[in-house]
Amino acid sequence: MISNELAIRFIDKLSKAAALDRQSIQYEIQEEWRFLLVLVHVSSATDTLTLRRILESAQQIAQDLLPFRDKEYSWMVNVLQDGAVVDSVFGGNRSSPRSGEI
Repeated sequence: MISNELAIRFIDKLSKAAALDRQSIQYEIQEEWRFLLVLVHVSSATDTLTLRRILESAQQIAQDLLPFRDKEYSWMVNVLQDGAVVDSVFGGNRSSPRSGEI
């Protein structure tokens, strides 16, 4: 189960690890508290290396912090520029633990 407290802990860790403004990160808990969707808003000037660093940080934190599910994913992080998703990473599927990785 993913609680608001767990989601906030994830966001706090991500904002520190990737040097992000905490206000640029939003989250939704879906699927009856079993899936965390995180949206990271970045400026249009954000370069590819920075995007990759954000996703790598998110992936590592999620793998260490968030629960796994059987045959389903438990989390996804989308990076948005000007309101459009430009990259993402997802995971938490115990049946396929490496799918969705970067």
